[in-house]
Amino acid sequence: MVMVVGIVVMAVSVPLSADARLVVWAVFVVAWCAVECVILISWRRAPSYAVVTAPLVERFGLFIIIVLGEVVIGVVNGLTDTERGALVTTTGLLGLAVGFGFWWNYADLVARRMPRETGHSLATWIFVHLPLSMAVAAAGAGMVGLVEHAADERTPVAVSWLMGGSVAVMLVTIVVLLPTLSDYDRLPSLRTSVQTALTTAAAGALVVGWARPVPWLLALALLLLLFASWVFAFVRWLSEGSLINERPAG
Repeated sequence: MVMVVGIVVMAVSVPLSADARLVVWAVFVVAWCAVECVILISWRRAPSYAVVTAPLVERFGLFIIIVLGEVVIGVVNGLTDTERGALVTTTGLLGLAVGFGFWWNYADLVARRMPRETGHSLATWIFVHLPLSMAVAAAGAGMVGLVEHAADERTPVAVSWLMGGSVAVMLVTIVVLLPTLSDYDRLPSLRTSVQTALTTAAAGALVVGWARPVPWLLALALLLLLFASWVFAFVRWLSEGSLINERPAG
């Protein structure tokens, strides 16, 4: 039924102006997400069938990989539109590495892990991927301005906030996604400490966006925040795993 309504909305919006059409589409997407969330959350118990399967989880991860391509495209477009030199190239490479930082955190903390089969967790897991994807895509858009203004003394306000905000949103969405995973309760102390580290890194990204350092330094600072949160999670995982292995059976 929702799909039929969507087709009707798209058809009706055709004669509208581009701006009006965009508003109609945005309202429909928000309404559609709200309806689906209500349906999922209204389930009081786990459904009798698998709503999210392993192949679907894999597809979500593949979609994030596709969106990460926007980061690569943003860097390439920035390099194409700017006279290349050591500073511009370095800024572009650091920006590209920020995209790698996105993937490190998502792939090791969320990807390939099944969500809980409960309404609230399913709704959160599915729809929080939307702002996550948007944050990655926004960072890709910001890469163009970051590279183009590589020689500036300070990063432009819009570019700086876009980059810092994108990293912050990406990290916060992972914090929200972690409790929805089926294995979250297996290592609660690990998950809690990692969530704290990710939240701290997100706050740091906003500070970097507010500070507006030179573009290469902004990209480096964001990269270090992403790298630090990933390393912390990795070290905590190893230490927690070793403690479990050392505990006597029974």
